[in-house]
Amino acid sequence: MDFISQLVVQTEVDKKLTAIAAKHVPQLRNRRDLKQRYKDDDDFFETAVWVLKEMLMEAYKLGQIDRGYTTMELLRNHVSPANGIVMRYADRVFVSDVIPEGGFYAIVYRFVSKPKPDERDLAQKRLALKAVAETAFTDSGHAIEWCFSQK
Repeated sequence: MDFISQLVVQTEVDKKLTAIAAKHVPQLRNRRDLKQRYKDDDDFFETAVWVLKEMLMEAYKLGQIDRGYTTMELLRNHVSPANGIVMRYADRVFVSDVIPEGGFYAIVYRFVSKPKPDERDLAQKRLALKAVAETAFTDSGHAIEWCFSQK
């Protein structure tokens, strides 16, 4: 990976980590970064251990998704309750949700290891990305229809 690519990736990671921290620590909500400012009031905050644990879990889950592996449980946590769909079909999982700019996206994952026919708890089984629709759909039905068409 060249220097520019590494810089872009690092910048994206910094943005995501800053967003997670700002979500959980009120004093960080007006900051644009997590850089040291050499001022105690700006660099040190009192934070409960359970808040720290929540931040670390959110960062860990984000890393799982960014690495190309996820689980149905993690996917369910990242789709909206009203419009999001996480649906198993055979050895694949279809995901659709509304896009803020308008329309719906569609993504297909496959199980890393093939699930057994009688296996019930698949929420924790690892999934790998298989396909992502390049266009937005008018509704989730059309998005899921696209998922079915991916072999």
